[in-house]
Amino acid sequence: MNKLSILLLPLLVSILLSTLSNLKIGGKINSLTTTLLSPVTHPTAIAKGAIENNLAFIHDLPQINQENLSLKKQNSLLISENQKLKDSLSDQEALKKATSPFKEVVPVRIINIGKTITTTTSHKLDSVKSGQSVISGTTLLGFVDTVSGQVIHVIPLDSDYSSRFGVKTTLGQKGVYVFNSRIPQIIDVPSENPLTLNDTVITLPSEDSPGNLVVGKITKIISSPQEPLQKAEIKLETVFSSNPTDIFIIVKP
Repeated sequence: MNKLSILLLPLLVSILLSTLSNLKIGGKINSLTTTLLSPVTHPTAIAKGAIENNLAFIHDLPQINQENLSLKKQNSLLISENQKLKDSLSDQEALKKATSPFKEVVPVRIINIGKTITTTTSHKLDSVKSGQSVISGTTLLGFVDTVSGQVIHVIPLDSDYSSRFGVKTTLGQKGVYVFNSRIPQIIDVPSENPLTLNDTVITLPSEDSPGNLVVGKITKIISSPQEPLQKAEIKLETVFSSNPTDIFIIVKP
C-alpha cells in the first residue's frame, strides 16, 4: 500500500460511516461503532472528568487554604478560652476547699520544676510580691521570687538560692534555716538548748511570712555538744518534686 492509499483510507472510512449513518442500518452501525470504541472512549471520558475536577480543585486551592487557616485560628482560640475557663474553675474550687487560717491567699498551679519553680494562676497578682510564703496546707514550700504577668517564680526550700529565715523547734529552740551543701539545716541554735531528734521545725513570724508554718523534722545532729552554736539536718516535710496539692501564696497572714 503506497503513501496515497494510507492518506485516503481515513477519508474513505469517514465517508462510509457518514453514508451508513443515513441508511436504515446507520443507527446500528453507530451503535456498533460506539461499542467497539468504548474501551478507548470511556477511559478517555473518565480521565477528562478527573482532569477537569483537579483543575477546579487547583483553582480553588488558595481559597481552601485560607479557609483552613481561619478554621485553625478559631480552633486554637476555642482551645485557649476553654483552658482558661478550666484553670479559673480549678483555682476557684481550690480556694473554696482551702481551710487556710490566713486572711488572704492566692491559689497557684505548678508549670515547671527546675532551679526555680514556675507557677501561675487565673487570679489577679497585684498583691503578690517577692518574699511571700508559698504553702501547701500549713507546710512551707518556698518563697515568691519574682512575678511576671501571670507567672510567679518561686524559690523552693531545697534550692541553693533559698534565703535564710528564722525558725524554731516545737520544744522551743530558736535558730536559722539554711540549705547548705544540698542539705536543709537548722543552725545557730544556742548550745544551752540542745536539739532533739525528730523534733519538728517551724517558722518564726516575719514581715511577709507568718509563724508556725511546718518546715520539717530534725533527723541528724551535726554539731558537737562543746560547740557554742548547734546545727542539725532537717528532712523537709514536703517538696515541689513530690507534687503537692492545694498550693497557695500567703498574701495576708
